[in-house]
Amino acid sequence: MPEISIEVIVLNWNRSRLLKVALDSIFATFPAVKRISVIDNASEDTSRDVIDGYSMFCPQIEKYYYGENLGAEPINEVWKNVCSDLVLILANDKKLLPGWAEYCRQVFSEFQDLGQLALHPPVPDDNEVWITKPSVPVKRNGASLFRAVGNTGMSSVLRASIIGSGVIKFGNVAPTSEAPELRLPNDGMLSKRISELGYFSAWSNKSFCVNIGHTIEEFVADWEYYSNNYKGKPALGLSGMKARIDQFHAQPKPVRKSRLAAWSILPEASCCEGMVPPARSWSMLEIGTPPLEVLEFIYGFIRLEKPEKVLIVGGASRYLVEIVVGALKDNGHGHAVVAEDDEYYKNDIHEMVASCGFGKFVSQVSSDEAEQLRPNVVLLLGFHESCRSYVHVLKNDSIMQASHIFVDSSVVLVDAELCALFSNYGFTAVDYRGPRSFRQFAKPL
Repeated sequence: MPEISIEVIVLNWNRSRLLKVALDSIFATFPAVKRISVIDNASEDTSRDVIDGYSMFCPQIEKYYYGENLGAEPINEVWKNVCSDLVLILANDKKLLPGWAEYCRQVFSEFQDLGQLALHPPVPDDNEVWITKPSVPVKRNGASLFRAVGNTGMSSVLRASIIGSGVIKFGNVAPTSEAPELRLPNDGMLSKRISELGYFSAWSNKSFCVNIGHTIEEFVADWEYYSNNYKGKPALGLSGMKARIDQFHAQPKPVRKSRLAAWSILPEASCCEGMVPPARSWSMLEIGTPPLEVLEFIYGFIRLEKPEKVLIVGGASRYLVEIVVGALKDNGHGHAVVAEDDEYYKNDIHEMVASCGFGKFVSQVSSDEAEQLRPNVVLLLGFHESCRSYVHVLKNDSIMQASHIFVDSSVVLVDAELCALFSNYGFTAVDYRGPRSFRQFAKPL
């Protein structure tokens, strides 16, 4: 099967400084790019000097210059020349990060009904003045993303075949009286049209681009531009933007790192209402993996309790296994048994175990084989449904649920759904409202 092809359309209006960053990031992260169509909407700064300079040495660049600001509408004309499977529409305030093209090929191949993909997760980075967007995490054969509830944004990767049908046109939101000269892309209508054709929009499972235009540093550096820009956004406006800045300064600023490993860490993407502190005060590694703080707790718990055997069931991720086996190795004794039937995750865990030299401390079995191990288990790690099938044969001090359960002297901290279940088997069950208490982990669509 031929490799999925990708080309780029850059949408620019002024801000030549950021345009240069965006173009540099394309070549740095995707040197094999065949076509970059750069649209300039009557910029009044040095943007066209920048574009002309790149085009002299980069034959991939095609220039589209317009005498007035038409917003997203010129994309319709440029699209007539598209000849790739996927098209990245990139605003001039984005900086691409390594791995985005490979990730796009993976998820668009695995999810045939994926029509639009934003190159960042639904939760903003800690220096972004934005909000967590509603979404649903999904995984399939090792590919993961957040299915959007609503729209993502104009800067996104699109499946070219559905746009090329001619049903979808790129347009702008109606200008406001406060900023009548602005032409801002109607990203909400784009996602709506994609949905009407039977496809869905999504957010990436981690950051594959930097939203420079949403960072607090950029707002401070060019406040005149952004204050005028948000006057042209009827759904938010300048007052709404100022409120978000106030919220940004008031929210916690946790340290996104672990003393256990050099992982790539994101703010937690759960969207639970009424939590104090909010979910983003926790950190996450990927869809389907417990929050970072829970992983660190599990490590400390195993180091403290010194279990002889740990059984991991129901959705083991390489991060969870790495933490458990690492703790056993640091203890100098103990063994982990991973019950996993999915071939992708079995191979992923096997590669991690081999690369870390953990073979002495872990073995992999099927779910059926794990059933025979239950009477001898000292500690169980798993998710909701898997814990249900094991709870009645385990000791009262032997259960830990990887998402938000832990045990100390027969006290189990769980969410309200499982309180009654554990109480029936002699545990003291306490309702614990962690960052994922009210939603399940990702399940295949």
